[in-house]
Amino acid sequence: YVTIRNEAGREIWDMLRATERLVEEPTTREGQRQEFVKQTLVTDDDVQLGLKKSNPLPLFIGNILADVLEKIGPKGMEFAAYSIDYHVLRNFLLVYRRLGKEKAERMLPAYAKKIIQDYGDV
Repeated sequence: YVTIRNEAGREIWDMLRATERLVEEPTTREGQRQEFVKQTLVTDDDVQLGLKKSNPLPLFIGNILADVLEKIGPKGMEFAAYSIDYHVLRNFLLVYRRLGKEKAERMLPAYAKKIIQDYGDV
């Protein structure tokens, strides 16, 4: 994904396009991120709270799992939204636990409040 913010950016983009090395494709969005976000949060939370040990998988199994998740998980813009949602929720939980509900909610930007509301009880 590319964002062109000014004329200099437009010039650089035009130069890159002229090389014919770029592949431009339409934006895609596939899958449902919500369950992946929730499960990632639960797993991370269990480790953070000491309920489970962080036992990394052997590399070859991790690679197989990554391939499977790539096939069944959110894709394109839905994957980007997954990443944003997950990080906003994870950071909120951290601040909430360290500073309390009142301070955490006071510090939240509007976009983060919307994401948190979309997930209900986190």
